[in-house]
Amino acid sequence: MECYLDFKEQYEKNKAIILEKFKNDIYLSTALFNKILFLSNRYIMRFFLGIGHNLDQQDIITSTIYKSLYNLEAIIDLTIRGKVGPARIIMRNVFEFLVIGKYMILEEDNLCRERWDNINHINLDNKIFKKIIYPNNKNKEAFVKWWKMLCQLTHATKMSGQADFEYEDLKKQIKINFTFILILLCMLYHYMNIFLATPYLKSYIKSLDNDQSENDNLHKAVIYEKEVKELIKIMNSTFSPECKQIIMFYRAKWEFDIVKYKNI
Repeated sequence: MECYLDFKEQYEKNKAIILEKFKNDIYLSTALFNKILFLSNRYIMRFFLGIGHNLDQQDIITSTIYKSLYNLEAIIDLTIRGKVGPARIIMRNVFEFLVIGKYMILEEDNLCRERWDNINHINLDNKIFKKIIYPNNKNKEAFVKWWKMLCQLTHATKMSGQADFEYEDLKKQIKINFTFILILLCMLYHYMNIFLATPYLKSYIKSLDNDQSENDNLHKAVIYEKEVKELIKIMNSTFSPECKQIIMFYRAKWEFDIVKYKNI
């Protein structure tokens, strides 16, 4: 590698190979992304009307969903081009948005909300993970372990970045990246499905779907909900037990220690 064009040429070669060798991973990632984006847009259109929601939570929910989607698009694109190191730096941002976004909807933590509003850092370990008393099991252990791994891949450590550029040297790391992408997409869908698409809002959408005067997008939203669940079933069939533990912990209803909540 002697200049910028050499890097660009190598990544274009990698992209051609990755598009062929990772067809299934790319299909699952992009199909889930596209359907979640479509559903988010449909639900948020109704969300801003205040249907079934606390308006004080609008900025948290919309920031968590849209910023996660914008970043996930970049992560998928970088991974397809073989840029696994830069992609992992952005993964931590998505992970932390989804954790903080969930915590701040579940808990009325005024100090955390103040930090959010003042654009200050929120420490996940002290402010969130140490307060969770349920579930406190192997799923939580796997979840926190993954977060710590993402931190190691983000900071300037021996594990971070990438020193390899040839496809043969990268293929194992590319597979890991696609696994991480699918986990994050599953977490994002759960977040959207619980905190944005409330039962009331889903019922409202379905009622409009029966109205012939409404456009086809509402009918498509109902269909996409079913299709996303089918894609997640396919995805789960490929996951290791540890990956499933990560997702199960995120999907669980977190309960918090009130004493730690007051003193941390």
